Amino acid sequence: MWPKRKNIRLKNYDYRQNGAYFITIATYERQKLFGPEMESLLLDSYHLLERKYPYCQIQEKITMPDHVHFILTIDGEDKIEERKSISDIIQWFKGSTTIRYIEKVKAGQLPAFHEKIWQKGFYEHVIRSEEEVYQVRKYIQENPLKLALLQEEWKKK
Repeated sequence: MWPKRKNIRLKNYDYRQNGAYFITIATYERQKLFGPEMESLLLDSYHLLERKYPYCQIQEKITMPDHVHFILTIDGEDKIEERKSISDIIQWFKGSTTIRYIEKVKAGQLPAFHEKIWQKGFYEHVIRSEEEVYQVRKYIQENPLKLALLQEEWKKK
C-alpha cells in the first residue's frame, strides 16, 4: 500500500481569497516533455484559464523540461463563495493542457508520454509580502540559468 500523501495546504486557509500563489506543477515521473514547441500550448492554456476564471491572472511564468512555475494571482470583487479553489483551477489547467497535448501527439507535433503528463497534485506557496513576490519572481526568472549551470557541471563529471 502506498503511504498517505502529506497535505501541504495551510490549515483553515481559504484558497479562493484574493492573494498571490507560487505554483509548481511537475510532469509525471519527471518526464522531460517540455521544449520550445510546448511554449505556445502552455501560453494558450494560461490565457484560457484567465478567461474561464476572470478573477485569476497568471503572472511570472517559466516552462522547464519537466515542470512549470508561475505566480497565480486571485483578485476580484466577486463573491468568494462563487469562486473555484486553487486545487480546482489547477485540476482544470492540467486537464486542459493534457487534452491539447494529446491532440498534438496524434498530429506528430509533440513527443509521446508515459501514462500521464502531470504528476498528482501540485506545489503551492502563499505569497505574503512584496519581498516574497520579488524573491519568487527572481527564482522563476533564474530557474533556466540554474538548470544550464547544473547541466554544465554534469558534463564535467
